[in-house]
Amino acid sequence: MFADIAKIKIKGGDGGAGAVAFHREKYVAAGGPDGGDGGKGGDVVFVVDDNLATLADFRYKRKYAAQNGEPGRGGRQYGRKGQDLEIRVPRGTVIREVQSGAVMADMSKTERFIAAKGGKGGWGNMHFATPTRQVPRFAKPGVPGEEWEISLELKLIADVGLIGFPSVGKSSLISVVSQAKPKIGDYHFTTLVPNLGVVSMGAGNSFVLASESCALDAVGAEFVRDVQPGEIVVIDAEGIHSMHVKTPMRSRLCLFEFVYFARPDSVIDGINVYQSRVEAGKRLAIDDDVEADMVIGVPDSALAAAMGYAQQSGIPYGDGLAKNRYVGRTFIQPEQGMRELGVRTKLNALTRNVRGKRLILVDDSIVRGTTSARTIRLLREAGAAEVHYRISAPPFAHPCYFGTDIPDEKDLIATGHTVEEINKLVGSDTLGYLSIEHVQQLAIHSKCGFCTGCFTGKYPVAPPTETMDIVYDKPLSQSKTNKKL
Repeated sequence: MFADIAKIKIKGGDGGAGAVAFHREKYVAAGGPDGGDGGKGGDVVFVVDDNLATLADFRYKRKYAAQNGEPGRGGRQYGRKGQDLEIRVPRGTVIREVQSGAVMADMSKTERFIAAKGGKGGWGNMHFATPTRQVPRFAKPGVPGEEWEISLELKLIADVGLIGFPSVGKSSLISVVSQAKPKIGDYHFTTLVPNLGVVSMGAGNSFVLASESCALDAVGAEFVRDVQPGEIVVIDAEGIHSMHVKTPMRSRLCLFEFVYFARPDSVIDGINVYQSRVEAGKRLAIDDDVEADMVIGVPDSALAAAMGYAQQSGIPYGDGLAKNRYVGRTFIQPEQGMRELGVRTKLNALTRNVRGKRLILVDDSIVRGTTSARTIRLLREAGAAEVHYRISAPPFAHPCYFGTDIPDEKDLIATGHTVEEINKLVGSDTLGYLSIEHVQQLAIHSKCGFCTGCFTGKYPVAPPTETMDIVYDKPLSQSKTNKKL
């Protein structure tokens, strides 16, 4: 089960002010007070709407206020009552007061719930006339309406987790079969965080689809199973069922998911991503004999590998870089200027931690080299004595035809450059990569084989011959390919 939660502020309408007025009539020298009362403020009322299934609308509007009552007028005229504000919520929504956490209402039935009462209208001056005070020149103001900060909590049952290769349409599927509206674009890695969607199946029946297993953990959902290669999952009025498409070739899993793409708290094909990255760091350190004072990792995807390196080598682990988490992945930006700008704002060195120290900098990969060179330069400018660069993956030397938006081999620093040349280009003291043999052992219990095309140039199917721009516009099966590998 997971909870769809929204936090809003509500306020009942203020009561209208009483009027200060006196009776005026021909031949009446001094009429008495006749100021009318102010109108009552409107209430904020919650109403169950069975046509709603999520609290998504409350993500965009967070303040709700009922109409104020009108002030009184002369001639003993009362102000008009403020109009009530109806807020419609899905059935089963629990309303809590934020400060105390107390439950105000459980909207499981059809009764209306007044969450914030409107204030009473103020008395006009006609109420304050006495034998000794026959001309009161004052009235009572209206009472302010009740004001609350509340949380809305809708509990739903999580039944299905959607896990698959990058850029195969997971977010598109979720957007079609559920009420979720994930970001979908014609470029790769549009989805940077797991998405949740509610599939309406009638009263009491719903499913949750997730692009990564960590989304299910975050909401307390029960993991059912992975969507298998060649499987089509169908969710309709009869429930959930699937069909399998037989393929002549063995399935292959993107090895770069374990290195970089996936969240560390996800499980892919039964393999814990975090533990596989820790193991990568340990294997990096096994054959390494460099002397250093501290091991640091590039946030966030390389931190687990840095921990593994430190555990294996005995060199202390520490923080050397701070990350701006509002900057996305830089290597997939379409222009070099955009990538450099992103790198400049993405990372900053922790000067007091790195000054004068020999550092082992662990990273997940070097693609174009833009981020690597900038990161190493940051550390040197912060006073690092040495920077030894260690990569928890083999050299990324070939384009990916199945998801990663790398348009040409000329954009890859590992294409046409030796390790020694790359070391000079990025500015490190030494450079070391994880071997292809070791990286394939990170998930030895996986049921699928691995695609290592970006490291080895050997793909599970023959690569296309068209330009990459054309390749990404149509299925690989419809592309012209080279001879079978």
